[in-house]
Amino acid sequence: MDLTAVSFCSARALDLLGAQAKHAHRTGVKSALVARQRVILRPLALRGLERTIPGRYPP
Repeated sequence: MDLTAVSFCSARALDLLGAQAKHAHRTGVKSALVARQRVILRPLALRGLERTIPGRYPP
C-alpha cells in the first residue's frame, strides 16, 4: 500500500492497517507499506507497527 501521498493518519486508520497486516500474514498473502512522511511514520513507530507491518520507510 502506497501511503506517500497521505497527509493524515487517524488512530482508526492505524488499527485497520494493523488488522490488515495480521490478516495478510495469517492467510499467507504478502503485503507491505510504503511511506516516508513523518505524519505516517511517527504514529506507526509509536504503536510499534513498523516492526509488524512489512514496508519501505525511507528517510
